[in-house]
Amino acid sequence: MARFFISYAVYDRDLVERLEGVFTGRGHTVFVDRGEVVAGPSWAETIRDAIETADAFIVLVSGGSLSRDFAVSAEVGAAWERRKRIVAIETSDATAATSLPLPRSDYAVVRANGLSDSQLADAILERAKTEAVSSAS
Repeated sequence: MARFFISYAVYDRDLVERLEGVFTGRGHTVFVDRGEVVAGPSWAETIRDAIETADAFIVLVSGGSLSRDFAVSAEVGAAWERRKRIVAIETSDATAATSLPLPRSDYAVVRANGLSDSQLADAILERAKTEAVSSAS
């Protein structure tokens, strides 16, 4: 089974928790930072370790999630630097191309609109398996 790291802004927590439930119900392992780790060196180490051990990095891209949440931007950068498979989940109010500070070839996109939680999880799993990560420059 796969190990996922899900990065998100706090106002997107509902969708993230639903996805986490689908993934764990299917036997996958999911790391979600719920703000329980105090900011500082221990937070950075915990996040780096969780990203390092993940098979894929999932980032929820929503209106302002990367511009308003420093942690999301830092996590995306750490995943990219470690050449992780990155799957960007686009919501109705945002696009990965205008939000992610990465070359388009370095991540896969799944559009959440109109998908049930189970369908969204299926799409993420498919992209996490098939998307190759290009070399970090």
